[in-house]
Amino acid sequence: MKKLLLIIVALFTLSLTGCAQKNLLEEIKKSNKIIVATNAEFPPFEYFENNKIVGFDMDLARIIADELGVEIEIQHMDFDAVIAAVASGRADIAIAGLTVSKERKKSVDFSKSYFNASQVVIVKEGNTTITGETVEEIVASLEGKTIGFQRGTVGEFYVRGDEDWEFPGIKDAVATSYDNGNLAVMELLNGRIDAVVIDEMPAKSFVARNQGLKIINIPLTVEEYAIAIPKGQEDLKNFINQVLDKIKEDGRFNQLTTKYFG
Repeated sequence: MKKLLLIIVALFTLSLTGCAQKNLLEEIKKSNKIIVATNAEFPPFEYFENNKIVGFDMDLARIIADELGVEIEIQHMDFDAVIAAVASGRADIAIAGLTVSKERKKSVDFSKSYFNASQVVIVKEGNTTITGETVEEIVASLEGKTIGFQRGTVGEFYVRGDEDWEFPGIKDAVATSYDNGNLAVMELLNGRIDAVVIDEMPAKSFVARNQGLKIINIPLTVEEYAIAIPKGQEDLKNFINQVLDKIKEDGRFNQLTTKYFG
C-alpha cells in the first residue's frame, strides 16, 4: 500500500510539473484563439458600442491577436474577476485598465506598462465643500463624505484604505461600492453620494457625457496600466512586450492614443 501511495504521489507530481511547463504562447497558436478577460464598463479603455466591446485596450488586444495570427475572444466580466480569470486559466490574458501592484503580482505576471494613470475625484459642479489645491487638502475635504467607486478598483482601495496598496484610507468616509463607474456617477448625479473616486480618463469620459459634473484636477495617485499574464509564461510575456515596443516604434500606439484621447 505504501509503495502504491508513493507511485500515485510521483505521478501526481509529474502531472503538476507537466502543467507548469505548458507553453501558453504555443497553445494559443495551436488553438488559433486568444481569450482576453476585461470589464467593458471603463470608457474609453473598454466599453460596449453597438453590442461590440471596443476601446483603447480592446484595440490593443486585437493588435496582439493580429501579431499572433490568431482569432480573439473577448470575455466581459466583473472587474474584480479579471485577475482570477487569468490566474485560473479561464482567460489567456487580461486587459482592463489594470494597475500594476505587489498584491496583484502574487496572482499574475504583468507586461511592460503601456499607460500612466491616476485616481481623481468627480463632484457636482456646484460643490464647494470638496476642494483643495493639494492631495492632502482634497483628502481632508473628503473626510466624512459618502464616496462612490467601482468595486475592486484602486478607487475602492484608496477610499477604504489598504495595507498592500499602502493607502491609509479617507477618515470617516462612507465607502459605497458599485458594479461599475457609470452607476457610481449616476448616484452622484442623483444626489445619493457626494463624490466618486475613479481613474482619470474614465472620469473625463463620464463628465463629458453627463452635464452638471466636474473633475477636481489634482491626481490622488500615480499608477501604471499593464496586461495581466499567467504566472511563469515568459514566452507569452516577452511576445506581448515585443508587440508593445513594435507599435510604439511604428506609430500605431500614437494612433490609438490620438483616436481615444485626442
